[in-house]
Amino acid sequence: MSGVDRRILVLTVAVVLLSGCFQAEAPRPAPPPPDAKASSVAELAKRAESAGGARDRSEALYAIADAGTEADAAIIAGALDDPDSEVRRDAIVALTGYESEAAAGYLALALNDADPRVRLDAVEALGQVGGTAARNALRQALGDPDESVRIAAAQMLAEPDRP
Repeated sequence: MSGVDRRILVLTVAVVLLSGCFQAEAPRPAPPPPDAKASSVAELAKRAESAGGARDRSEALYAIADAGTEADAAIIAGALDDPDSEVRRDAIVALTGYESEAAAGYLALALNDADPRVRLDAVEALGQVGGTAARNALRQALGDPDESVRIAAAQMLAEPDRP
C-alpha cells in the first residue's frame, strides 16, 4: 500500500468515526480519490470540531497526525481550544510527532491553558520537540503557577541531550 493510499484509508476511517455512522452493519464509504487528499483533511478537521464525543475528536486528531503533513499541524492545533481537557491533551501528543518549530509554537500556546495537566503535557512535549521556540517556551513555563509544571520545565531545560 503506497503512502497516499494509506493516508486516504486513515482519513476515511477517521471521517467515518467522526460522522457517527460507524456501525457493524453500516456500509463503509469508498476512499476519496488521490486528488481529494487536501479536501479530506479539511473535511476531517471540520468533523473533528463538530463531533459529539471527545473520544471521536481525539481519534480524528491522531488520524490527522498519522496521515497528515506538516501543514496539517495547524488543524491539530485548533483542538487546543477544545472544551474537553482530554482532547486538548491528545492534541499535544499529536503535535509532538511533528518535531518542528511550528509545532513548538503551537505547543507553547498550550502553556496558557487553565488545566495544569495540559500545561504539564505541553512542557513535556516541548522537551521532545526541541528547538529554539521550544526552549523559549520552556523558559516561559518556569514562571507557571503550578509547581509540577515549573519543575518539569526546569528538568527539560537542564537535560543536555535536548535539542
